[in-house]
Amino acid sequence: MIPSDPAKAKIAAMHPLRGLLVLGISVLMGTCLVIPLFGLGVMYAGIAAVFVCLSLAVIFTTLETKKLLAHLPDSSHYRWGVFYVNPDDSRLWIEKRCGVGMTLNYARPAAMWISLLFILMVLIVLTIVFLLQ
Repeated sequence: MIPSDPAKAKIAAMHPLRGLLVLGISVLMGTCLVIPLFGLGVMYAGIAAVFVCLSLAVIFTTLETKKLLAHLPDSSHYRWGVFYVNPDDSRLWIEKRCGVGMTLNYARPAAMWISLLFILMVLIVLTIVFLLQ
């Protein structure tokens, strides 16, 4: 059933993200309990579970967002239900239609540069962490 109220539809679209993220973190915390039995290597399984749950959460949230928010007037400007692309909108930062915060208008060239910069920063941090081990 698709909620007629846009606010309720936005909340419902976030359910997969909330549920799967809690599941992943719970598994990670559970692996902390079995470290004395299996050693510190079991933490890698917990971290992998978090990333699997996060990946599934993004996929299912995207599908729910497309389904539940398709009736909203600005839905034609969203690609895959997540990425805002509107060349007629001059703003770079747009209020998210689902969740809290801002998102980028990917019709602007600066949005791609900001996204690439963010990805690059994450890769640099991960590289530094792995090099320091």
